[in-house]
Amino acid sequence: MFWILALAMMSVAAHAQFINPGIPDGALKRKGGVMKTLDKENKVKLTPEQVAYVLSDIDGVDYNDEWNQLNRNRKKGVGLITGGSIAAGTGAAVFLGAAVVEILVFVLGAPLAAMDESGDSMKEFEENLNKQFAPWYIGSGIVVGAGTACIIAGIPTTVKNGKKMNAIVNRYNETLTPAASQPEVTLNFGRTANGVGLTLNF
Repeated sequence: MFWILALAMMSVAAHAQFINPGIPDGALKRKGGVMKTLDKENKVKLTPEQVAYVLSDIDGVDYNDEWNQLNRNRKKGVGLITGGSIAAGTGAAVFLGAAVVEILVFVLGAPLAAMDESGDSMKEFEENLNKQFAPWYIGSGIVVGAGTACIIAGIPTTVKNGKKMNAIVNRYNETLTPAASQPEVTLNFGRTANGVGLTLNF
């Protein structure tokens, strides 16, 4: 009895999963990980339930798993681009900041070091200054390099998976009945079976 009840509940749940949630008419497009209608005047963003329903049967194929995997990969690419941009920007800011500070220190300290006619003080001053700021340049340079590498890796990942998601949406759009094949509806004024009046032809 328990197994029969469990199977019945699973059957109901499976049926409920694919109940039509009401899909907007017309072709769709992808934006990020969601779908929207192409109608410019009345754009509609599909709910996750509507997206799942659209993907559940495109020419008899369920694309939900593939779509979700592609979307996860796309998000990883976006994350790499975002994180890489932040890292590269921060590294560049630190590098430039260190350069500005070093120049200021040099401008303020050089006159004092130059007072030694032998030139030893000036040489020692420059060497110490370079040693103090070298770690800042090296560290910020590494951060810029790492950030740039993330951006370079993230762009093709995002584009590749986005194109594959677009291909799925295009497959759905191809299943829609073309507007040209729809029966033409015309309203005419003329003779009718009962005399003269309006006729609706389709």
